[in-house]
This record gives sequence, C-alpha cells and structure tokens, in this order.
Amino acid sequence: MRKFVFTLAGLLKYRVHQRDLCRQLLAEVLADDAAIEQQQHETDRARDEQLREMQGLLQSGRVDIDRSAARRYHAGQLTIDLRLLEQRRRLVAQQIARCRQALVMADQRVKALEKLREQQLAEFLQERERAESREREENWLAVHGVERRLS
Repeated sequence: MRKFVFTLAGLLKYRVHQRDLCRQLLAEVLADDAAIEQQQHETDRARDEQLREMQGLLQSGRVDIDRSAARRYHAGQLTIDLRLLEQRRRLVAQQIARCRQALVMADQRVKALEKLREQQLAEFLQERERAESREREENWLAVHGVERRLS
C-alpha cells in the first residue's frame, strides 16, 4: 500500500518555521518592553527619592544650597530619563503590534496549509478504503465464483 504524501510539506515546514520566528521575535520584544518598564519603575523610584531628600534638606532649617542643587539637578536628569524611557516604550509598543500582526498572519498561513493537508489525507484515506473494498469484493467474487463452477 502506498503512503500518504503531502505535496506541500516543504512549504508547510517553511511556514511553521516563519511562525516560530515571529513568536520568538515577539517574545524578545515583550522582554524588551518588560525591561524598559522595570527601568522606568527604578528611575521613577530614584527620582522620588531625590525629591524626598530635597524636601528633607529644605525642612532641616539650615539649607545646604550645593546639596539641594545637586539633588534638583539629579532629579531633573531622572525626569529626562523617564521621558526617554516612555518614548522607547511607545516605539516598543509599535513593534509589539507589528509582531503580533505578523504572527497572526503567519499562523493563518500555517493553519490554511494544515487544513489542506487534512483534506488531502481524508481524500487519500477514502480512496484507499474504496480500493480495499473493491479488492475484497473481487477476491470474494473470485473465491465464490470458483466454488459455484466446481459445484
């Protein structure tokens, strides 16, 4: 008996590989987003700490201008860093959207080929069943036909 051979198996393998690459890229971009978000939280915490220290310096009664200016400058730098991180996250969010869209398209292509493979396999199995049925019928007729002639 011959075996089922999906003629587009190479293309299916290629598309599955493409889909896997899309998944991998999406995972990397999501990891980048998580890292940037973590940086944002750390930078925001550091800026809040600088602002609290600045307030503490102002409330102590005697103002140390140099320390206060250094804290203000550092807090300003951290604010700039936060804005840059927000900008990077917006860019990464766009990358995530593009990766998700590419993944959906790649997945649709794979599913279409898998569905075609399933249809062709079902047709192959039906044809094989019909052939086996014809063969059994012919064998039965051959055996019973010989018996009738002998009787």
